Amino acid sequence: MVGYSTDARRDFVNAAWKQYTGLSDEAALGTDWSIVAYPDDLAIGEKMWRDTLAKGEPVHTEVRLRRADGSIAGLLSIVSPCATRAAR
Repeated sequence: MVGYSTDARRDFVNAAWKQYTGLSDEAALGTDWSIVAYPDDLAIGEKMWRDTLAKGEPVHTEVRLRRADGSIAGLLSIVSPCATRAAR
């Protein structure tokens, strides 16, 4: 599981995400999607992120991610925007 802020910064990752990607605690957080995303999917993913935030509606899609062993695998991604208490 991964949590993102509205600026597309990963601000939460669980142990399963770190094990799957092989990333350290420091590398797992931040805005650099290219360390895990399939290169051809970066532009599509960034557009989906912006559209999801603008519409406020969840999106279900398959994404290709780099695993810890360097292979690429498809995963179901559910992006669901939610407002924080401060934003309400």
